[in-house]
Amino acid sequence: MNPEAASDSNPLEALPVLFQKNFPPETFRARRAAIAKEIGAPLVTGKTPQAGREQIYDRFRRGELRCIVLSKVGNFAIDLPDADVLIQVSGMFGSRQEEAQRLGRILRPKADGRTAHFFTLVSRDTREEEFAHHRKLFLTEQGYSYRVVIADEP
Repeated sequence: MNPEAASDSNPLEALPVLFQKNFPPETFRARRAAIAKEIGAPLVTGKTPQAGREQIYDRFRRGELRCIVLSKVGNFAIDLPDADVLIQVSGMFGSRQEEAQRLGRILRPKADGRTAHFFTLVSRDTREEEFAHHRKLFLTEQGYSYRVVIADEP
């Protein structure tokens, strides 16, 4: 994928790239940074100064950015009502309630009627699968529909 084009294209175009890549498993920080670099999107973490975060969020709201990679800072006091795609990478350490909060945030009605999508990328044969299974049960109990798609091996 052309990193320069990622911010101008449909964020869903990044999914095949994300499903087929083997990102660094050693740390979640390295994984987030690798994904941000691969799709050409800014990375916002706890170390990003508040002014820098707001500048990125404003660019997103104005349509200058189509993608932002967020750490857990995305769980708190962020208002991006027009966001229509959320790709969660390893929700292993988040609670079920945090995931429901993220899901509710992305599923807000859009002014133009667009449908939102929430994806969780889970590594096969890891503890992530167990956490993902429990989150799936919780979300279906809350009335959300849920579909599991297994990416083909590269």
